[in-house]
Amino acid sequence: MRKIIGGGIFILVIISLCIFLFRGEIDNLFNSDKIFSGNYGGNIVNGGIVTENNKYVFISSAFGKSVGIFRKSKEDDEILKISNDRALYLNAFGDELYYVNIDDNGKIYKIDDDGDNKEKMADFENCEYFNFNNDGVFFEYSEEGRVYLPYSLDVDFGNLTKLSDNEAENLVFNDGYLYYSNWNDGGKIYRMKTDGSESSVLNDSYSSFINICDGYVYYINDDDSYKIYKVKEDGSENTLVCEDSANYLNVYGGYIYYSNESDENKLYRVKIDGTEKFKISDDFGGFSLIADNRVYYIKSSDGNLYSMNFDGSDCKIVLE
Repeated sequence: MRKIIGGGIFILVIISLCIFLFRGEIDNLFNSDKIFSGNYGGNIVNGGIVTENNKYVFISSAFGKSVGIFRKSKEDDEILKISNDRALYLNAFGDELYYVNIDDNGKIYKIDDDGDNKEKMADFENCEYFNFNNDGVFFEYSEEGRVYLPYSLDVDFGNLTKLSDNEAENLVFNDGYLYYSNWNDGGKIYRMKTDGSESSVLNDSYSSFINICDGYVYYINDDDSYKIYKVKEDGSENTLVCEDSANYLNVYGGYIYYSNESDENKLYRVKIDGTEKFKISDDFGGFSLIADNRVYYIKSSDGNLYSMNFDGSDCKIVLE
């Protein structure tokens, strides 16, 4: 018994020492603001009008009755307007919100999550597919009249680097790599490291709404009636997932959420292996975004923002 107790004390001492030595890393592990990329890739390719941190869901409304940036409390659902700016590509990082400001020619700004301390972070115009995370700042913008090229900045928004001369769309970040549709090569999916090296082509089709999940790249195949496909990150196993003509693809939690053009653009979900296809709403839905374990979408008939559970239940208006 004494030997077991002694061994137990020794183990506790080792654990305590590890906690002391690596407390910063442990704090990061359990602090969602630290480990959360500024927005999910599936949200970015859907315009990034919704994102979240551990306290709030942030919502951008660029048109309609309510224009500006809003935050919705996760605790009590209270909605508060924090900026009059019309914005795209929201990125929450800690207690700050970064975004592309439509009202200033698509330049990148930040504000505190209460709307204070507004600051312009990058003076490049018409930025798109902006994502801010621990690896850096990634976005596209037009250079010298060309279609958009992929660029990066350091996390302090310095050191602008052009990552490729390829004209890009659907730029998304995942695990040290960037993925995009290469307009110079028929819209095929390309992958490269975040420094622009090790560029490779993954498929042979014009691709849109690129999402990355569990080693696969999911996309809409524009060359095959907008059906949903997936391909491994190394370019192998290009596979049809779903026969529906899809739009506004967002992959999250083992499911693909999309607007089904084969059924009057109603909102559907299907498992990432193509099984269990299920209609979650009869609404004509534009954009599919995920935050706070709910699906957000714009209802085409009234232009308002709605949210619902992943199975389509508890659907309610969020913002008019």
